[in-house]
Amino acid sequence: MQTTVSFAQRNANTACYCYDYKKKQYFVVHPFLGHLIDSKSEVCDEESNVIIECDNQDNCYYREKYRFLKDQGFFEEKKMDEQANGLRLTPTMIGTILENLNHIVFEVTDACNLNCEYCGYGNLYYDHDKRENKQLAWESVVGLMEYLLPYLTKSDGSIYFGFYGGEPLLNMQLIKQTVNYIKQLLPMRDVRFTMTTNAVLLDKYMDYLAENQFRLLISFDGDREGHSYRVFHNSKNSFDVVYSNVKILQKKYPDYFDEYVSFNSVIHNRNSVAKTDAFFTREFGKSPKFSPLDDAGIRPDKMEEFKQMYHSISKEMQETESQKELVAKRFINDPFVFWTALFMKGKLAYLQYDSYEDLFATKKRFIGGACLPFQKKLFLTVNNKILPCERIDQKHVLGTIRDGNVCMDFEKIAKKYNWYYKVLEEQCKLCYRSESCSQCFFQIDNFETNQKCHALINRQQLSKELSSVIDFIENNPEIPERIINEVILK
Repeated sequence: MQTTVSFAQRNANTACYCYDYKKKQYFVVHPFLGHLIDSKSEVCDEESNVIIECDNQDNCYYREKYRFLKDQGFFEEKKMDEQANGLRLTPTMIGTILENLNHIVFEVTDACNLNCEYCGYGNLYYDHDKRENKQLAWESVVGLMEYLLPYLTKSDGSIYFGFYGGEPLLNMQLIKQTVNYIKQLLPMRDVRFTMTTNAVLLDKYMDYLAENQFRLLISFDGDREGHSYRVFHNSKNSFDVVYSNVKILQKKYPDYFDEYVSFNSVIHNRNSVAKTDAFFTREFGKSPKFSPLDDAGIRPDKMEEFKQMYHSISKEMQETESQKELVAKRFINDPFVFWTALFMKGKLAYLQYDSYEDLFATKKRFIGGACLPFQKKLFLTVNNKILPCERIDQKHVLGTIRDGNVCMDFEKIAKKYNWYYKVLEEQCKLCYRSESCSQCFFQIDNFETNQKCHALINRQQLSKELSSVIDFIENNPEIPERIINEVILK
């Protein structure tokens, strides 16, 4: 596996760039040099479409350049032990990570006043616990916080507490109780609160949310047609209620609305990026975050229904005539800008420190792209399961709460993660994305049985990815500088 990959722009016929993962560099090359890189040879075969005039092929300038780059360490072969020299997780590491935990999310209820047709906890998906209109027990909140307190008091930075559902506003009593409790429990920390809500009950509780400066993420899919999958249990569109409540909030608390309220729109076959963005700009002076339908954990018998609903955000952005305007306006909320930021961070940043573990004096790293347990957040479900986040199959339990007591075995957690690392190691040796992988192994369907990573890519697939990114950068040359000056990736 060669460390240097050549690629062309998406609409070009010949290679015009090369990228070296070890050097963390990409640069323009002549098509003939691209051919030499691809063929790993200094001989131009007759079947190649690359034609170049050269008085003496033995002394050809591009062959000399190829040799020069080779002398500088380009075009090396990936060594298997370097490609997957995986670090292993230890129980001590997990305790250290908990000391740096800065985001705890409570699933306060699994009940919901909507019955969204594409809901991640609905009939399309199998990777969640059965929804039974439960509410999180107060003793579970107290039990978790008492368990975490010795860890949380070792840091003094900001810490976020999120409330999730179902629809969290259906259990407002527990939310208020939890907010008061946490403020008293952690006076030494900068405590902040977040919530994901469908806004159906927003008119009842907006005073409290604004007073406590909750960061609200409102699920809202745009105009009436775009929002039409988000229905009540009687199948009536919730648009009128949601729109009215959000307008009331905007009028009553304009400063709070501007600073603390954001929107997430799921893109599907009844709306579009351009139309939805125009709606939010016109009605609320904001641009929403866009999310695709989740393509993990789909029930086999619902696959056709999923395909009918699914709409590709990236494909639409590539084809829309207003792409440059949308990109400039939405910036990091645009998927291509976000991917470009990840490309710059993962493939161009030579010294990259994602977390304190990267400062250790070792060349080893963890296999795959999954977060370490509790590295980004801790999620407590209504069924008293402790998970690394809310976006994965709820069978991946790292701990439980029983009668208000936390049961969490660091040895067992380390063993679970290390099994994944071991299984993935051989696949990572063959993958051209391994040095900047973002694939969470908990989001690989049926991984325990088929043990195959669907994010694994070969040389040609990497070339295609690089081609898309460079094509976007060349069409939007101001974006990299904006990313450097304005974006912090965590």
